[in-house]
Amino acid sequence: MGPGLAAVSTLMERLLQPKERTDTRLSPEELEKIQGLIEREDARIIARRQGLPNRGGNRCKTIPLAQVLGPLERSKETYKGDAKYVAAVERTIAELKRRYDGQIPVD
Repeated sequence: MGPGLAAVSTLMERLLQPKERTDTRLSPEELEKIQGLIEREDARIIARRQGLPNRGGNRCKTIPLAQVLGPLERSKETYKGDAKYVAAVERTIAELKRRYDGQIPVD
């Protein structure tokens, strides 16, 4: 646990544990520490999310779109009496075709 998380953990313990003291407000310094930690964590998460598609290059595993569409198409025949089911499957197929061009990433 980093020093920032340790400080937040200590502050949270102080806030959550019942004490005789009824004033559980954070001091301006404590509030500033927590806000700084939240901002740093937000920036770290955003940077990580932006880096995910670029990470790994050719390591991205895929499956053929047809491998997913085949069972969906067959299920429409099996449940052809259920119009809601068939409509939902058709929407799913259309969305998959719209999103993926022949290959679906799986990792």
